[in-house]
Amino acid sequence: MSTPRKIRLSTCMTLATGMFFLAGCGKTWKYDVGMANKSTIRLDDAGVLLDGKDAGMGILIPNSTKEHSDFKIPIPAKAKASFRTPDGVWHEQEVDVLSVVPKGFEGKLYFVIQPDLTVVVKPIPYDRYYTGEKP
Repeated sequence: MSTPRKIRLSTCMTLATGMFFLAGCGKTWKYDVGMANKSTIRLDDAGVLLDGKDAGMGILIPNSTKEHSDFKIPIPAKAKASFRTPDGVWHEQEVDVLSVVPKGFEGKLYFVIQPDLTVVVKPIPYDRYYTGEKP
C-alpha cells in the first residue's frame, strides 16, 4: 500500500517542478550590460546598478562604450545609471528598463548617455549587434 503513495508523491513533485520552470522562476536570463557615452566629455566612475548588482564601467571617454558580460539575473523594471562629470558633479538617473526590453530578450542592454547627460536604455538583440548595430 505504501508504493502507490510514493508514486503519487513523486508525480506531484515532478509536476510542481515543471510548473516552477514553466512559470519562469527557473529561467536563466542571458544579456550583457553596457554603457555608451554620446557626450563630448570624459565621464568617470560610470556604472549601472541593476537589482542590487553593480555593473561598474569606470572611465568613459567621448563616443566610447564598455560592457559587462553574461548577467544571469532577471531584467529589472528599473535601473540606476551614474557617472561623474569633469567638474566633479555626480549624476544619477533611474531609468525604466523592462518597459523597453522585448519579451524573451537576449542581447546587449545599453545605457546610453546622451549629449545632454540624460540616460536612455537601448536593447540590442545579439543577432543585430553582431551584424553591425551599435548603441
